[in-house]
Amino acid sequence: MAEEGELTISAEYSVTKDMAVIKISDTGKGISGRDLRKIFHLFYTTRRNGTGLGLPVAVSIIENHAGGIEVDTKAGVGTTFVITLPVKQTIVKEISSI
Repeated sequence: MAEEGELTISAEYSVTKDMAVIKISDTGKGISGRDLRKIFHLFYTTRRNGTGLGLPVAVSIIENHAGGIEVDTKAGVGTTFVITLPVKQTIVKEISSI
């Protein structure tokens, strides 16, 4: 995204899926179809000094937590990544004093 673009991050809870839904959107130029097919591949980058590790590592972490990631991009409008992660309920037992 260019310097003059806008970045928005939001999070919500999906009751029907029992998932946290995190959206990261920008108002950049979008991702070309050619690049879109490769953005999750190891070492693929469009940046001069990039390593191509950011998105593949992010995907690995998300999937290791039983989540998923999707991307929606429109030329001249921007890109949105949607990350879903399961919400695990933890039961905390009270310890009663003797």
